[in-house]
Amino acid sequence: MKKVKIAIVGYGNIGNQFVKIIKEKGPEILKNYGLDFQLTAVIGRKNMIYEERGVDVDKLLAIGKDLSKYEGNVLKITSSTDALETIEADVLIEATPTNIETGEPGYSHIKKAFSLGMDVVTLSKGALVCHYEDVVNTMNQYGRNMKMSGATAAALPTIDMGQYNLAGNEILKMQGILNGTSNYILSRMHEEEISYEDALTEAQEKGIAEKNPKLDVGGYDTASKLVILANSLMGTNFSLKDVQIQGIEEVSLKDIKMAKAENCTIKLVGEVVRNDGQAGIWVAPMKLDHTNLLSRTQYKDKGIVFYTDLMGAIAVIGGASDPRAAAAAALKDIINLYK
Repeated sequence: MKKVKIAIVGYGNIGNQFVKIIKEKGPEILKNYGLDFQLTAVIGRKNMIYEERGVDVDKLLAIGKDLSKYEGNVLKITSSTDALETIEADVLIEATPTNIETGEPGYSHIKKAFSLGMDVVTLSKGALVCHYEDVVNTMNQYGRNMKMSGATAAALPTIDMGQYNLAGNEILKMQGILNGTSNYILSRMHEEEISYEDALTEAQEKGIAEKNPKLDVGGYDTASKLVILANSLMGTNFSLKDVQIQGIEEVSLKDIKMAKAENCTIKLVGEVVRNDGQAGIWVAPMKLDHTNLLSRTQYKDKGIVFYTDLMGAIAVIGGASDPRAAAAAALKDIINLYK
């Protein structure tokens, strides 16, 4: 049996779901993998729970997401990065909101964790989008490890497929539908022949789309995930400014009907292609015919196709798009780090 001490920074919906999952799955994980998960720290913006012998998960779940109500060792903090210096953990789950402009606060959290001898499982994308090379260099400097499934389409196994199942292959092209919200809207437009505005309103009413959906429908979430995948799997050094980005806001019902008449469907697709040592990267609505595997992704499903030199085209399609699925991606990453 190996005890794994876990710290979480950023206790929102995903962090809360992760705690629920390790409570539910703890005995099974111990039996199947020999791993005893012990949550030692939960760090929010103003408060931190730290229990060296393990946070009482039942008490934590009983208080919702207000850490100040926890009956135990609750500390007020002024800096979540500095708070990391006061705890002991084997791995940090970075679950703060994604900031694709600066990468903060995730960038500082990740570098600090490495310097303190922790491995990292990151769910936020910002640090990897803005500072990928520096994050990897820091990880190597301190001899640590990092997993990032939650930052690269969560439940859909994108980066694992590239790193493990395609080992030894050169990835010539990746083509992906990486945002469930945009795919839901386009699927509703296609199936019900409703306008973009009506499909977006419906998605917002169902809690699928945010009140301000720009990151999703504008293509920036897809572009962020694609940058991380390209840099980690194809050896590129892209930043977000290198991506040609076009969202779905201008896709009209007329466009949808024309695509259907041609037995095609419109999807928001991210694509990166390597050719003669050069790589190009873009995100845009694309008209896909039904021979393209990605045309089969419906509603909140995501999908990716890897085009390789040795194995041909390999596709993965599906995966839930919700906080529990993202938390499950973090669970998978920790198991794979320590099993």
